Amino acid sequence: MEQIREKLLHGDYTSVEIDSRKVQPGSLFVALKGNHVDGADYIDDAIRRGATGIISSRKDAKTQRNSLGALASLREVSDSLQALQDLARDYLDSIPNLLRIGITGSVGKTTVKEITGSIFRQAMPTAVSPGNMNSETGLPLAAFKVKPTDKAAIFEMASDHPGEMAGLAQIVRPSIACITLIGTAHIEMFGTKEKILEEKKDIFSLFDKNDIALIPAWEPMRDQLARGLKGRVIYYGNILEAKSEETGYTWEGKPVSFALSGAHNWRNAIAAASIAQAAGIDDETIVKGLEAVQPIAGRSEIVDTILAGKHITLIRDYYNANPDSLNAAFDLIAGLDADKPVKRRKVYVLGSMLELGAFSREAHRNAGRRLAAMHSNAVFLFGKEMEDAAGEILDEKAGPVFWTCDMDTLKDALFSSLQDNDIVLIKGSRACALERIENVS
Repeated sequence: MEQIREKLLHGDYTSVEIDSRKVQPGSLFVALKGNHVDGADYIDDAIRRGATGIISSRKDAKTQRNSLGALASLREVSDSLQALQDLARDYLDSIPNLLRIGITGSVGKTTVKEITGSIFRQAMPTAVSPGNMNSETGLPLAAFKVKPTDKAAIFEMASDHPGEMAGLAQIVRPSIACITLIGTAHIEMFGTKEKILEEKKDIFSLFDKNDIALIPAWEPMRDQLARGLKGRVIYYGNILEAKSEETGYTWEGKPVSFALSGAHNWRNAIAAASIAQAAGIDDETIVKGLEAVQPIAGRSEIVDTILAGKHITLIRDYYNANPDSLNAAFDLIAGLDADKPVKRRKVYVLGSMLELGAFSREAHRNAGRRLAAMHSNAVFLFGKEMEDAAGEILDEKAGPVFWTCDMDTLKDALFSSLQDNDIVLIKGSRACALERIENVS
């Protein structure tokens, strides 16, 4: 293992991969065993693609490697995931004077990460964890993408089962860490919000007195998050300002032209700006970074487009759905056209909220109640869990609602209903893959 570590720290590998299809000449391939796929089955493919280092926990890996007559060095370990994480930690440790920033929370962490990256890039060479590389397998891969010349690295850190955050903290060991919100995402795996809080709070678990924890001032459980923490605690958001047509957004009294819509995204911006301020970045640079932010595809992304031959305003929110993010989306769409004398039709296309466990039925019923109270022009619901939401709307006699578990049926019903100038929200959990609605053959 030491030989592989030394080669990694000296930059001898072109990349570190866990998917053999992404291997390029000179890669280190780490064979992980998952629930459905064993990476060791793909060692031969990785070698054929040019891997020069292999890590595996399967006993026959050497025989498999030798059968190819390969020159790739191989290390057999007891736990290849732990080896990957240990190497990622060591790699980050090898970069001198690197400011490490961790961001977690039930909602908003990807957006906060991207906004934070936009600000930091105005001030210094900065690495930002790509896409959704935030888990016990994804985050180590993100660590290897930090360049030796980077001065800051910003990591999104997610957890969907107990103990995962503590492991991520061991890799990143952030000196600045931010929590966005304690909600109910993945509550099926934790049971209560209090247990979710304890899991998220582990992002601070390796803090010393010089480290900084950022906790939202509006979080009802903020005192529990701060209790017992080493280091400095900043309650951010006390300067949160509402947007108006006259004044727009401001940061520390300076006007900000901000491209993301919705009050929830301005809260995300405040979180990012607070991280930057804690790191010593000046206000003018913070404003410049906020103004450089562009909408993130599939996350409250508002576009004017054509769907089924109709000109509509589409809110794409395909990535995830839980009660907190759904309420934020409802607030966003409610604010559109609010100041105009002629209101456009608002159409809701919602997929199931998953991983809510025992809270699922009530969460979907609450969604239905809110939709009923908004007197929506049209509601299309997808997934078996959304049957409870449909029932609430029908009980309230609050307008038309359509529910199905079949994508083609959903498309047919939605497309026949659309009218020019409609505002259409499409939101659901990732597994619903609601982006298929736009894939019109």
